[in-house]
Amino acid sequence: MMMAVPRALAALLMVSPFAAALPAVGSEQSTQSISETRTLYEAGSIAKFACTIAILRLSDEGQLGLDDPVGALVPTLADLPAGRVKLRHVLANRSGIADGLAAAARADVGAVMAISDPAEAALRFGAGDLIHEPGSAWSYDLINWMIAQAVIEQVTGEELDQALSRLVLGPAGMLGSRVFAGFGGPDLAKPLVPSRPLPRFLQCAGGLVTNPDDLELLVRFPHRGALSKAAQKELSTVTTPEESYTLGGRFRVTDRGALISWQSGSNGSYRSFAVYDVGKDEALAGMTANANMKRINELREVWLAER
Repeated sequence: MMMAVPRALAALLMVSPFAAALPAVGSEQSTQSISETRTLYEAGSIAKFACTIAILRLSDEGQLGLDDPVGALVPTLADLPAGRVKLRHVLANRSGIADGLAAAARADVGAVMAISDPAEAALRFGAGDLIHEPGSAWSYDLINWMIAQAVIEQVTGEELDQALSRLVLGPAGMLGSRVFAGFGGPDLAKPLVPSRPLPRFLQCAGGLVTNPDDLELLVRFPHRGALSKAAQKELSTVTTPEESYTLGGRFRVTDRGALISWQSGSNGSYRSFAVYDVGKDEALAGMTANANMKRINELREVWLAER
């Protein structure tokens, strides 16, 4: 069996713009590793996982249900074909809703960027006929995450940055993290290639700025008191086996039977991953700004060898 990587060794592997956070081994600590793992990066699609946790918390509170049609949650969508799609199919990327965003951006990117409200964006870009019956096929489309964001904002009466801070980032202790639109901010690790600006209506698709320490807190959060047992099961039940996709992210089971939360994201040259052993309550996270995942993957393989 491969040995765990101590923080002191991990610190030697962390050369900007790469950072990884690992569990402490015994009493070994490293102020260098703690400092570097608080460097900020764009987390890409891990924002989907955070928004899904927020929705599951709202479900636990009785404010919505996963089997609610999205038209009942976002009234502007009620008369569209998309309006009959269940929320769970949106979160599983199995909605069947045609995504008109790319064509609209090719025609007039300025007009697309001018849209702020996710409900307005979903109405504009998701108004066509369904391309397949909801639940019958997987398609990784941004329209799903416009709708997820619209649901959160409609149900809470808050914009996403406020709602996600209240429901997820704050309670999880992710004090270095925030929701953004446009660009992530001047305090981020400098990317090898500049990122493109993110419309506000796509914050649930990729609008999370965070660091490896906070990513560990995020993947741990739903399994340590934030969600009911039923909601945890919804979060970790695979809906698309060939993708290991559940709701808003991925879970895998190792050959030894360990349930692993397996989250990843990218935006431009930013790359992020976080894995979490639900049974052992152990996590590993890494982020880079240079698109090179080699060292991140090496650390992940060491960690996974023990599961």
